[in-house]
Amino acid sequence: MPTGGVGMNVRVRHSRGDAPVALDPIVPCVAEILDEDRLLLELARAFPECSFSEPTSVLDITYTPRRALSATFEVSRSGAPRIVALNARTGDARRSEPLVDNGMGERRVLGGWNAVAWEFPADPAMPALVRLTDTTAMSGVLRWLVGSAHEVTACIPLRYVPERRCVIHVIGRDIDIVARHAAPDHARIEHERLQWLWEHPDRAFRMAEPLGFDHRLQTRFERMVLGQRSDAMPILARSIPVEALCAQLAHVHSLSSVDADPQLRRLGPGAILGHIERAATRRLRIAFPGCGDGLTTYIQAMRTAAGDLPESPNVTLHGDLHGGNVILDDDGPVLVGLDSPALGDPAFDLALLGTSLFVAAIQSGTAVTGAAALIEELPAAYAQVTGASVRGDTYAWHVAAALVGWQADAALQVLAPHADVLTAALIDTAVVVLRDGARAAALTSFVG
Repeated sequence: MPTGGVGMNVRVRHSRGDAPVALDPIVPCVAEILDEDRLLLELARAFPECSFSEPTSVLDITYTPRRALSATFEVSRSGAPRIVALNARTGDARRSEPLVDNGMGERRVLGGWNAVAWEFPADPAMPALVRLTDTTAMSGVLRWLVGSAHEVTACIPLRYVPERRCVIHVIGRDIDIVARHAAPDHARIEHERLQWLWEHPDRAFRMAEPLGFDHRLQTRFERMVLGQRSDAMPILARSIPVEALCAQLAHVHSLSSVDADPQLRRLGPGAILGHIERAATRRLRIAFPGCGDGLTTYIQAMRTAAGDLPESPNVTLHGDLHGGNVILDDDGPVLVGLDSPALGDPAFDLALLGTSLFVAAIQSGTAVTGAAALIEELPAAYAQVTGASVRGDTYAWHVAAALVGWQADAALQVLAPHADVLTAALIDTAVVVLRDGARAAALTSFVG
């Protein structure tokens, strides 16, 4: 997949009721995972000695049709909030691995869902979570990390994808750090990329400071960036400081002319089309059979338009520039999530950011017209700052690519409310954008 994880590209408040996807014969619980009564019933069967009760909230979901579903919930247990993780996979979860007590807590079978569950942090694939959520252990880690003693008072999970990734907010007096734990080598590679950017002699953009990588914990650490996400509705409604954002982004793009990392992946039109056809639209067709004809029309239009695109520059891209990766503080924008940079056209970053804000506005039901206007405005603002123009047809193609290949796909993978309706609207919108350009009127043709 060209970008570094779908994650929170689409920030949603999950509604109760069945997930808006087709019945999945491999992962059947996807049709019930957001049903609170069904969840509590399955947990009661799996944890008979516990007393789980309302209220519950969805913390994270990652769904891949006909492959797997991972989810985390905050559930009230005897009046106290607890995080429960659930992992449903292909095959028979009851026979995939023996149930063992690893000293942290036993995995339980959810027989009705062909899944296993456990209470955080007893993740069978990530034993380091026990230390990463222990304040005493993390106080010791910080002595090594920052070179002085700090007492950690809280370790709060910000994001948790079972058996794959966890983000912990480490808090103490005069300390505010984010710990990012991932599968072997992933966190190390991410840290090395961030260190390369942070230490680059020509870096002129603001980013989170990478602090170090702990091999034993397979965890990288960085300073916490305090501020508000750019897709937070009060900010989006008031508009974003576009010129300041484009200036920060232009500084990232300028690094390629000096010392681009030779290992960065390339995101040219061919690679983008390949991702859309091999991954995104395949998942969408499985989950939303009714959108098949629309996807066929969209892919044909994308292929035709790609053949007419001019040769584009190869700049250093942010690579995952969604609304959650632009933090706004009193001094302006800060770019975070820079652990998956790439080489490609500046239009990719602009389109990815604009469309993520557009979908966030649709999901919230506010500021849709403003978000569409922002997408139309971004190329001119970028040109004003850099003096480098972004061709209209190139930008429209990248916007159409992002609407379906990234935003619709992300909405599916996090089971966003009404993702089926949203996907159909985004496909139709993308086709109109390819025909009429990335203008606000085209973007709002099918969404209001």
